[in-house]
Amino acid sequence: MSVALTVPKSSQESFLPTSSYPPHCYKEHACKLLESQIIAMKIFMKKLTSVDIDRRLELPTDTKEEALPPFQGARDNVFPIMFEQPGSEFDVHCSCGPGRLEFTKGWIRIVRHLRLNAGDVLTLHREDQGGYKMTVRRSASCA
Repeated sequence: MSVALTVPKSSQESFLPTSSYPPHCYKEHACKLLESQIIAMKIFMKKLTSVDIDRRLELPTDTKEEALPPFQGARDNVFPIMFEQPGSEFDVHCSCGPGRLEFTKGWIRIVRHLRLNAGDVLTLHREDQGGYKMTVRRSASCA
């Protein structure tokens, strides 16, 4: 059984947020609230190739771009990535090209630090606090 609720036009005004924000700022205020309530999520997972190891990491097509820091019209975005080892954090450049995203500058440093190999599975998560954390599952040939 479903019940439809209709609100008379005259009483719709009472459903608007009661705050000091003018009406044109309600949407902006709601976005700020969402930004302050960041939820952990997997951004991507990828089995690494030799190109990923030697040059750059091309992010998978199903990468959750909305979980990455905003590019704000720029072609590059730099952000820190944490790792499982405490105190381990590196900046990586994420470049936006036609139909693709890739980690460029800083990526090879991460490859060396983590001793990554082709076949390893890399996962990037956004943490509850808003940071980014990378985890690695080693391939069977490297275990």
